[in-house]
Amino acid sequence: MRLLFTSLGAHGHTLPLLPLTTAARATGHEVEFATGPALHPTLREAGVEPLTAGTSIREGMISTAHGLFGTAPGEPGFPREQNCPASSRRPSAGPCRTVFSPT
Repeated sequence: MRLLFTSLGAHGHTLPLLPLTTAARATGHEVEFATGPALHPTLREAGVEPLTAGTSIREGMISTAHGLFGTAPGEPGFPREQNCPASSRRPSAGPCRTVFSPT
């Protein structure tokens, strides 16, 4: 049987699936794993053939920042802190701030 595993391109999403991929391959299944390119070396080391799917978390964050602010971390004009609208503030938490760190 051919099996396709998928996850976000992050270690915390990919690594927990490796024991399942290894067990499936050991029982004779053909296994491939689709995730972001940053995890391909890790998958190859585990003996799993990687496929590219989606973008990296960093690329997704940059795309979101461009949509929200018109710029991204490390680019001119990117705000270090952006106040949240008053409607999103939680009374017990004080002011709401979204903080991005450059690269």
